Amino acid sequence: YRVAGGAPLLVTSWSPYGSPQPVTTLTAEQFSQLRASPADGTFVQTTTELNYRFAGGAPFAVSSWSVFGGIQPYVVVDEWNIENAGNPLSHVAVTPADGTVVQGLPSNTDWLFCSGQRTVVAASSKVVEVDDAGLAAFAQGTNSACATVRGAGALQSKVVKHCVVPRLKHMTLTRARQALLKGNCRVGKVQKPRHVKRHHTLRIFGQSAKLRSQHPVRYRVNLLLI
Repeated sequence: YRVAGGAPLLVTSWSPYGSPQPVTTLTAEQFSQLRASPADGTFVQTTTELNYRFAGGAPFAVSSWSVFGGIQPYVVVDEWNIENAGNPLSHVAVTPADGTVVQGLPSNTDWLFCSGQRTVVAASSKVVEVDDAGLAAFAQGTNSACATVRGAGALQSKVVKHCVVPRLKHMTLTRARQALLKGNCRVGKVQKPRHVKRHHTLRIFGQSAKLRSQHPVRYRVNLLLI
């Protein structure tokens, strides 16, 4: 792993770094104390030289350093982590955590995230500045699962604490994971066939929870792939 913003991001190969790098050995207890995802505001550059800034655990693409006034300090991390957002090994979220507030640049527009969607909100003092181009990757709209209230002079979020299970049949595992996150749910146990034909794309055939059923937030839905 390479630590960025206090979180461990997987290193799948030393090749992009030129050669094996010095490492620090951590105990299981020390590793467990690292962050679940990079801290808000962390900049990273992937081994394929793409730049991102983190907010709410998710990466926002940086199209140009100019929107931040020039090149910012960053950590070079394995591209695998961005491509496999949502995989526990990556410590990278697919969408920002509910209640995350960001300000797009150069538009200076503030956005609140809830269930993977972004909604325009009044200016807030507690925001993470991100590139407007990076914001375009996230769906825009209102979401009934989240409402905003003012309190102590800062924007806060009130989130309905339940998972609403979406229809997952025929989706790939990546799409299913994204759909579950938007519904405040998570992927549980995944059952795959022992033998898969070359070039065959596995898709969801069964799910353990019924469509539109409600459960506690972050409820795990088991999946059957064929």
